[in-house]
Amino acid sequence: MHWRKDMAKNNKLINSLNEIARRNRSQNVATAADQMVPQIYAAIAIALHRTYGFGYKRINDVFVESQHIWESYAGDGAGMVKKCEEETGVTVCSPEEAQRLMEMQNGM
Repeated sequence: MHWRKDMAKNNKLINSLNEIARRNRSQNVATAADQMVPQIYAAIAIALHRTYGFGYKRINDVFVESQHIWESYAGDGAGMVKKCEEETGVTVCSPEEAQRLMEMQNGM
């Protein structure tokens, strides 16, 4: 009987540790996103400036529109990516998927 009580305590401990690990993973993902998003926007702003001569107002207008688009998809990332390809012809994908697509185009 004593063994079952210890197992129950261990299961609670394991479950608690799993929950802490899950929260830490979520926090790490959120922290990484918080760091990456400004870098992505900065790269896009620089590209718009260098390529098209956009200044603050035009770049900001693009960013505001991108926020409206983001909000309109309400977490449907796949839908937004699909719409991007349909409207612009630009395929947005992971680096691994991009590599695979390039290899297919090059006949590898």
